[in-house]
Amino acid sequence: LIPVIGAQIDLRAVPGDIPQFHVPVPEPYVQGTYFDDEDRRLSKILVAAGLVPSISVAKRLISQGAVELIATSGQSQTLTKDLPMAAIGWGTDDVLRVGKRRYVRLV
Repeated sequence: LIPVIGAQIDLRAVPGDIPQFHVPVPEPYVQGTYFDDEDRRLSKILVAAGLVPSISVAKRLISQGAVELIATSGQSQTLTKDLPMAAIGWGTDDVLRVGKRRYVRLV
């Protein structure tokens, strides 16, 4: 917490005005699409949400521990493996954070 003229700012708090990203739901009968069940990995979600410019950058940041999933309850989980979204266990209105200042709300 940083004191700022009578107020305190929590630098770890999630901003209220972050963009939303609609996580695509895999369709069981459509194979080979960009977001089918086998290929709906965290790295592709980060690129599709506009948080990183490429899949290679996403994979590097994931392996460095710069990607965090913040649940609506406030608990955070550092994601260090490029897993499918189903294996991560995300929920509606959870927040993905990349680095210190890039956020997106998953809906």
